[in-house]
Amino acid sequence: MSDPTAILRFLPFLIPLAFVGLWLLITTLLGLLSGWFNLQQWYPDEGTDEPVLKLRGQSGQVGAINFNNALTLAVYRTGLGIRVPRIFAFFSKPLLIPWTEIEASATKSLWVRMVRLDLGKPANGKLVVREKVWARLAEAAGPAAPAVNP
Repeated sequence: MSDPTAILRFLPFLIPLAFVGLWLLITTLLGLLSGWFNLQQWYPDEGTDEPVLKLRGQSGQVGAINFNNALTLAVYRTGLGIRVPRIFAFFSKPLLIPWTEIEASATKSLWVRMVRLDLGKPANGKLVVREKVWARLAEAAGPAAPAVNP
């Protein structure tokens, strides 16, 4: 016969395992729903360059997922770097999208002016950030950054 209290002996091990499993499932879903996994196939960041400007704790929408105060956006000579902390996206690697692969267009979110960045040609993904954030990134990038289409 099985002892009904036997499971209680394993409970201290099962709770952390369940937590880690749920965390991995959720972070994997974030990568899938945001389109990050698709983007990282095309635009991996090898980390060879030093950024001209790095903005940590930025909010933005990648694909269908809002990352509030969780994105790190960086300006490199060759393109736009996008990172998310491993705690929020364990399997999501940093991205480096070349400036030639970005198309910017103005949009609004309620009363806030935003800029939608279509990543890739044809577009493989999107990033939506506040207009002020894009202005700082574009200023640091100089003429390499695409102009915002109305």
